[in-house]
Amino acid sequence: MQVSYNLLKEYVDINISAEELAQRLTINGIILERIENISTEVEKVIVGKIISMNQHPENKKLSVCQVDIKEEILQIICGAKNMKVSDKVAVALDGAKLPQIGIVKSKKLKNVLSSGMLCSASELGIEQGISPGILILEEDAILG
Repeated sequence: MQVSYNLLKEYVDINISAEELAQRLTINGIILERIENISTEVEKVIVGKIISMNQHPENKKLSVCQVDIKEEILQIICGAKNMKVSDKVAVALDGAKLPQIGIVKSKKLKNVLSSGMLCSASELGIEQGISPGILILEEDAILG
């Protein structure tokens, strides 16, 4: 099971580092496989809001999404089917670094430009306990 140190801090008053917490848990008999710092592996990922979705003109399995990221509207092509208009999602911008993908680049997919990527939890490195498909964020998530 993976546990986010920051999420844990929201529920428990912790005034020690993740490493110190891991050491104390181990001393008390809890086996830890590893500590991962995913914050250094994810870069240029922000919150966006899907404002429109249309079928790709050349591939029925793809959607062409218009995504508001606060400063601009991006066109992003996506193959997932679990999102809808008005959903807030994790958006990897051109040049983003993702632990499971590498560097995201804007490119044409079947002659239509995709200026980024809508991310699943696993692509962000937080897959345990999260449903497959695009990671849908809370409605109150702030754009940008």
